[in-house]
Amino acid sequence: MMKKYIKYASAILFGTFILISCTDDHVTAPGEYNLPNAPASGTLKALAQSRGIKIGNTLSYSDLSKQQKLDLIKSEFDNVSFEYEMKHGAIVKNDGSLDFSKADALLAWAKNNGLGIYGHTLVWHQNQNANYLKTVAAPPVSEYTGPNMVSNPTMDENIDGFQQMNPNPGGGCGPRISQGEGRNGTKGLYVDGTCEAITAGDYWRVQIGNTLNGSMTAGNTYRIEFWIKAKVAGSIQFEIRGGNAGGDGVRYVSPINVTTNWSKITIEHTAIGTETGVVAFDLNNDNHTEYWIDDFTVYQFSTSPINMVANSTINESIDGYQQMNPNPGGGCGPRISLGEGRNGTSGLYVDGTCEAITAADYWRVQIGVNYGGKMIAGTPYRIEFWIKAKIPGNIQRFQRAAGGEGNHVI
Repeated sequence: MMKKYIKYASAILFGTFILISCTDDHVTAPGEYNLPNAPASGTLKALAQSRGIKIGNTLSYSDLSKQQKLDLIKSEFDNVSFEYEMKHGAIVKNDGSLDFSKADALLAWAKNNGLGIYGHTLVWHQNQNANYLKTVAAPPVSEYTGPNMVSNPTMDENIDGFQQMNPNPGGGCGPRISQGEGRNGTKGLYVDGTCEAITAGDYWRVQIGNTLNGSMTAGNTYRIEFWIKAKVAGSIQFEIRGGNAGGDGVRYVSPINVTTNWSKITIEHTAIGTETGVVAFDLNNDNHTEYWIDDFTVYQFSTSPINMVANSTINESIDGYQQMNPNPGGGCGPRISLGEGRNGTSGLYVDGTCEAITAADYWRVQIGVNYGGKMIAGTPYRIEFWIKAKIPGNIQRFQRAAGGEGNHVI
């Protein structure tokens, strides 16, 4: 009888482990373990099979290096359950990708040794990858962009706005720029930096500058993007003049690696308020090669909306607002001034009561405002304003396109 107790001691311990791990601490110890008519020899697996049941044990990835335990599992059990390797935290990585390598190794071992797999823990109260789940549960972050500060970003028609700077100090031809190949079958900026007179490797010896529209505001973040390729791969430098409080006042971004294929370069810059509006491509290196540049953008971006109206509150003045289309027949036309605003502030007042305005066309009392920069094609914009009238009625708002053509009327 003693043989029986020894032979099935592992089953007793296994059952005790299950009880402790799945219930509370108030466990009453069982009495003497005895299995009527139990065989005096053989394996747990054979005993289970004689009763028409399956018997298994846990298996972890670290067990694959414990040969004695593996031999015992193969001998005594006919299936296994993976301890941790199928849980969320073991498989899901911080970026949401799935890594089944350890589970696959356990599965392969079980399959090669004729053992079945008993599934374990579809959902568990812990052992999740919290880092990934927090990114999923967090609300999406919207990104707002301002207008492109580059007046000729595509260079499809010409290279206006781009100028050669710092020709070779020793004389000679210096770099040459012209309209050339762009990406996607369009045009772009071509820079020839192969002149023999350029003998040194300083970035700035082949320098192309551009003056931006408007100025950067201190504390705001701006994104600089352009596409570039070179005849010979190498590194370049980009300058934001006035973007550094120390030294010569220039923020140098280098090295920027450029390949022989079109690649997009992205630079983020937090303005300090002293930027001059001039940026520059420094394209020289020891290769003295040729470059192609296309789709150049500089714009403010933020996680909160960006207002393109310079004088949006109209609290101090009505600067930026102008009377347009006075009554064609003459007379006083509309009048604008600083007046009542909402919430006790000031705002824009428009007097459209003049007797000389006899027709009802919306445009006969028209107030215009310019916003900074140009809208970027394909980018959604929201236009909001508060308004009231002495007498209720309808108004019209319209968006003028370049040259006054293609107006968008609302």
